[in-house]
Amino acid sequence: FGPALPPPASRNVFVWAACSQTSLLIGCFSSPLFIVGAQGTSMSAPHVSGTAALLVSILGRNPSQIKARIQQTADNVAGNGTTPFYGKGRLNVARAVGAIP
Repeated sequence: FGPALPPPASRNVFVWAACSQTSLLIGCFSSPLFIVGAQGTSMSAPHVSGTAALLVSILGRNPSQIKARIQQTADNVAGNGTTPFYGKGRLNVARAVGAIP
């Protein structure tokens, strides 16, 4: 067991998400917009999974191609490639699907 690939950065990146009026998450209730901010792999996994799904529609069901595309198109935030903290960088969905070069 272990990581199949160093994930695009998920630490120290605050992600905003919707929450319901009956959410058990503390903080949702204080927002009239019913949003909650969190960070970590619990917030990044859905984004990477969604990107992978988009790439399946473009590249087909080849896991190694999808993995490579996600890694190759990530924003290099560490300045030197792969690091234990940042992995391969910050996920860039637009670049991964070819919307931007």
